[in-house]
Amino acid sequence: MKNPLLTSLTTLALFGSSANALVLSSNLEALPPYESLTGSCCRNPWSKSHFSSCQNYYCYRLNKIDANSYEIELQDGSIWHFNPKQAMEASRWGVQDRLIIEENNYVFSSQDYPYRVTNVSRGRYLEAVLKFGPFETSQYRRTIDGIDHSHGQVFLSDGSTWSVEKGQGKIFDQWKVGHTIIVGINNTWWTDYSTLLINVDKASYAHAKEF
Repeated sequence: MKNPLLTSLTTLALFGSSANALVLSSNLEALPPYESLTGSCCRNPWSKSHFSSCQNYYCYRLNKIDANSYEIELQDGSIWHFNPKQAMEASRWGVQDRLIIEENNYVFSSQDYPYRVTNVSRGRYLEAVLKFGPFETSQYRRTIDGIDHSHGQVFLSDGSTWSVEKGQGKIFDQWKVGHTIIVGINNTWWTDYSTLLINVDKASYAHAKEF
């Protein structure tokens, strides 16, 4: 069965027909599969992602903005619905801005918007919820290639290996080989598990560290 969070033709039509959508120019140089967060890309004043450890994380590029539906599309094809109250902020963002995905720890909005899409090119963020996962055929899409539930380990299709923080067994036990993963940042202070693994298929996430 097709994952309902993976982008559909209907969604593609929505972005293609919207007069207010900002569309990525076809003559832009193709991006590498992922960009490490180094240099100016790390300067995010609202989270610990500006520390030197951010070089282990990945940076996405902004692909499109749909002003009608309050949605942004990342370079992997994932679509995020952001808080309409932040529409003015979103209007200042530009195609090809560098973005990271973080956990939203703000108690008054985290239930509706569990993530923050942080624009490290501009030092601002949008509260957001994942609406559709990456394109199934995207070169930027990660999937689980192997999983060890007993030891809390995940092996992704990009060759990275992750150890999940203890205490998240009820969530992690539902993860399976083939599930799509989006890698973000756990912005909790003073933790070794500074990565956020977002499971698109189960609409859940876990804190992890690379090993």
